Amino acid sequence: MRRLVAGLDLGTSSYKAAAFDASGRLVAEATAMPTHSHPLPGWTEQEPDDLLATAALVLRRLIEHGVDPNEVEALGLTGQLGGMLLVDESGTAIGPHEVWLDVRCQAEREALLRVHGNELLGLTGIHPFQAPRLRWRATNAPDDLARAVKAVQIWPFVGLTFAGLDGSAAYNDVTSIGIFGVADARSGVWSDRLASLAGVDPALLPRIVQPWDVIGELTP
Repeated sequence: MRRLVAGLDLGTSSYKAAAFDASGRLVAEATAMPTHSHPLPGWTEQEPDDLLATAALVLRRLIEHGVDPNEVEALGLTGQLGGMLLVDESGTAIGPHEVWLDVRCQAEREALLRVHGNELLGLTGIHPFQAPRLRWRATNAPDDLARAVKAVQIWPFVGLTFAGLDGSAAYNDVTSIGIFGVADARSGVWSDRLASLAGVDPALLPRIVQPWDVIGELTP
C-alpha cells in the first residue's frame, strides 16, 4: 500500500486538491469551482454550506482520479487569505463567508490605518483584513457578533468542520496571523495592544498553531 498525503487549497476562483507519495511525486490532482454572490455593491460572499460542499467535491474528484482514501495518511489545508467567518460554540458558521475581495469594511480599515497605521503595519507587516471586518460587524451586525465565539479564515473553518470540532478549537496557522491586523507577526502571538487599538475582543481570536500541527482527525 502506498503512503500518501493530500493537500486542499481553497482558493478564490477554484478549489484544488492534490495527492503526493512519500517521495513527493504528484499522484493525482483535481479542481472544483466555488460560487460567490454579490448582494450589494462591493460585497463578495460564499454560503458556508456551499463552500463545504465544494471542498468535499474536489476531494471526491481526487478519489475518482485514482487516489485510495485508505492510503492517505494526512490532509493539509490552505487557502485564500483575508476572508472571515464567524463561528458559534458548535463550530457552525454565523452568516456567510466574507471573501477577502469584499470591501464593505473599507471605511473601518482606512480609519484604523489613518490613526494607528505606523504601529499596526510595524507589528503585522500587512494591511489589516479581519480587524476591520469585526469593527464593521460591531456596528452593522451586533447580534451575529454577540453569538460568535471565534473569527476564522476559510481553511480553518473547513478543518474544524471536517474534524468535527467545536468553535473553541478554532485555529489559525502562525504564518498568516499578521493579516488579522492584531498580531505581532515577528513573535507569532496576538497583540493585546493592537486588539485594544482596533476594538477587537481578543476572545474572538483563534488559537495559533504551527503549519505542521495536527488539529484533529477526519470524521466519517
